[in-house]
Amino acid sequence: MSNVLFEVRDRVARVTLNRPASMNAVDGETEQELQRIWAAIEADRELRVVVLTGAGDRAFCAGSDMKNSDHKTGLEYWAAPRPDGFGGIALRQTLDVPVLARVNGFALGGGFEMVLGCDIVVACDDATFGLPEARVGRLPLDGVHRRLWTLLRHRQRDGAGTGAEVHDDGRPLAGDRGEPPVHEQLGLRPRHEHPGPHRQQQVTERRGTRKVL
Repeated sequence: MSNVLFEVRDRVARVTLNRPASMNAVDGETEQELQRIWAAIEADRELRVVVLTGAGDRAFCAGSDMKNSDHKTGLEYWAAPRPDGFGGIALRQTLDVPVLARVNGFALGGGFEMVLGCDIVVACDDATFGLPEARVGRLPLDGVHRRLWTLLRHRQRDGAGTGAEVHDDGRPLAGDRGEPPVHEQLGLRPRHEHPGPHRQQQVTERRGTRKVL
């Protein structure tokens, strides 16, 4: 079975990370599949919007699959060229259609960077965002430095929550359990949806894509 599911219907492309047993962590094979899919999306002039999500209820994406990293050190992993950022989307500049992230469960490390690379974010109340790299001796260098600091710039000017706490010690930001809530910590005004079983999230996704179409 493919690590990434890709379908196009009614000018809407759906990209689903399909490794639920590994919390949709991205290994080398998955990264290559994602690169091919983003290239196909760019070549399709009929598309109007892309929905990016993860299979299952536990995670959108838990970042890099460290159990299948070909025994690379942290330095060797990050030294590999990734001009488009993690998952081919975190820093991608060539997509000319909006990408909607449908976040269910954990979006950690590179998974959080993929979210930051999207244009619209629809998150369940149980969504949890974080950069745990510091806890395993690594740095989040695949998109977060540019995306997250830009997002928080206005909040930092006002002296409100900063991204340093997320970055430096790896503590997660939890959807309805954060202190304060995650959207306040990130300076966002999101539309959170209750999980169960992601029915409301599906409705919000449809509304978001309909507005684009």
